[in-house]
Amino acid sequence: MKISTNKFVALSYDLNVGEDEERELMERATAETPLEFIFGTNSMLEAFEKNIDGLSEGDSFDFILTPDQAYGEYDDEA
Repeated sequence: MKISTNKFVALSYDLNVGEDEERELMERATAETPLEFIFGTNSMLEAFEKNIDGLSEGDSFDFILTPDQAYGEYDDEA
């Protein structure tokens, strides 16, 4: 079944932040503890959903989100 609106999605991923040698693992969802959500209900970042839209079970994915596609630039005071 392909990922589409109102489908239950469970996926594993590694979230890295930074560039090149400065990349740091910030979060990991595994097969044992996947990220679970209903696709297309505004519970995830729009750019994230665009990158996984139409994927099927077993498909892999790799993409980069810019700060403006995610939560904005890093703010030391936040």
